[in-house]
Amino acid sequence: MIQKISDYANKNDCWKNEFMQGITFSKGYNLLLEAEKMIFNDENISSVNIIRNSTLNTQNLLSKIEIHNKGLNDIRTFMNFYLEDDESLLSRN
Repeated sequence: MIQKISDYANKNDCWKNEFMQGITFSKGYNLLLEAEKMIFNDENISSVNIIRNSTLNTQNLLSKIEIHNKGLNDIRTFMNFYLEDDESLLSRN
């Protein structure tokens, strides 16, 4: 957006022209640059990276838990199959 405003204002030589309720292209451009500096500072980028890494770690952990649960369910199913067979054999005797 910042680059588009700059390109347009340079191409049409309209930096001093208003484009929105008293805001000139120059003023709008400078406001966007200030906002960009405030938002994309080192601290915020670091926080985003921490959250991103934490989210990836959480997703990996959840994936491992799901795999582990599936394995436990498989074991439970097989054990139930064999235990039911043993119980039926015992009840026959």
